[in-house]
Amino acid sequence: MQKSLLLGLGLAAAAASATAAPTLVEALSACDTTFYEALAKDKKIPEALKVRKDNLAFLKLKGEQLEEIPFKKTFRDNGLTITGFIVSDAIERFFGVPDMHNHFWGFTVKEDWMGVVEKLRLDWEAIDTNHKAAHFGTKARENGGTEWKVYVRPQDREMPEFGRAEKAFHVSPYKDGAMIFCSLQSAGAPDEAILASTRPDLLWAAEAEEAAEKAAAKK
Repeated sequence: MQKSLLLGLGLAAAAASATAAPTLVEALSACDTTFYEALAKDKKIPEALKVRKDNLAFLKLKGEQLEEIPFKKTFRDNGLTITGFIVSDAIERFFGVPDMHNHFWGFTVKEDWMGVVEKLRLDWEAIDTNHKAAHFGTKARENGGTEWKVYVRPQDREMPEFGRAEKAFHVSPYKDGAMIFCSLQSAGAPDEAILASTRPDLLWAAEAEEAAEKAAAKK
């Protein structure tokens, strides 16, 4: 009887662990809406820094090309000391080729880049000690496509093919520590479905701006 009870408690604990919500760092590493769902449930980042839409939360941004939001109170997550949020949204224009849309978003941390690699224990696809960087989970999706697929970019190519978006999770040095972040690159603008699956905050910001313009026009 006692053994059965202990076994039952053990299975219940294992089931609870398996269904536990991901931490912010775990959610970020997926480079999808899981991060914004986790942000909505998070209690460590001040609510004053967030905006909410349905079951998601976004960090309040000014719309600048590169923004960093330092946290007054750092916190621990997956063995890392989270010190702030960093995001960049830029479009590079080249003559004769499609515009390159470059986005990255993630956290700044106190640990150095190799410390991050060791603590997260992800199945890193590449650990580059020369450039002090590593990446994980590279996937690609075509505009008009319905799913992200595991992808290995050819070494002789620096940009995605036209109409294709690529995403991955990275770690690299930043100031006195490191930053862990997702990247989204596309040749030509990514379609709305791609943004909805990775950066819904960009769609929310566009909707909010449109609504503000309409309200101003009515005055």
